Amino acid sequence: MSSSRLKPTLFRISTKLTLAYSLVLILSSTVIFSFLYFQISHGLQEQERGVLSSKLEEYRNRIEVRGLGGIQ
Repeated sequence: MSSSRLKPTLFRISTKLTLAYSLVLILSSTVIFSFLYFQISHGLQEQERGVLSSKLEEYRNRIEVRGLGGIQ
């Protein structure tokens, strides 16, 4: 086989497949990690809201029972 009959590296099927698989891997990894990031972030925000709501309720109850002096 002469070198004139060889395709340039950019147009070989193996190069195209490698680039396609790499692109799919990069895109799917980006989508998966973005989804996980937003799910974890949302979960942590909800958990923090729950903690803050319970603290607010606790302080509200203290004020009702003891007055403003009960907070100190």
